[in-house]
Amino acid sequence: MVSLLVLGCVHSIAHHVLSNSSSNPDKIEYDFGCCEFIFSLLCGLLVILACFSYKDSCCSGQTYGKQKANVLVVDQHGNYPSFWQAMVRNALLFLLLGFLRSSSAKQPFHDFVAKTILIKTGP
Repeated sequence: MVSLLVLGCVHSIAHHVLSNSSSNPDKIEYDFGCCEFIFSLLCGLLVILACFSYKDSCCSGQTYGKQKANVLVVDQHGNYPSFWQAMVRNALLFLLLGFLRSSSAKQPFHDFVAKTILIKTGP
């Protein structure tokens, strides 16, 4: 739900940035159509990715879903992952590579690449 709100806000901002509208009738307005949509979608996904990565890398190391599932993302030493580790992990998840398994370790591909581990925190 929050992700959709963020995407809507970014789309609105991108529309105002990319459109060339003004009160001057002599000024030409451009309809960016697909380019505007793709730009706003990519910006929105980047904002959402940064938010998820921030939640994974600081404070509790958990997003709200991970809190409800009683799991925590940590690095290989048991500390919270760095922002960039969390960013790589979440970017690979967003690219739908989360279902792949690494061959050397029995962990998901995104955790293997980011050098993170998902651990259980509760019952």
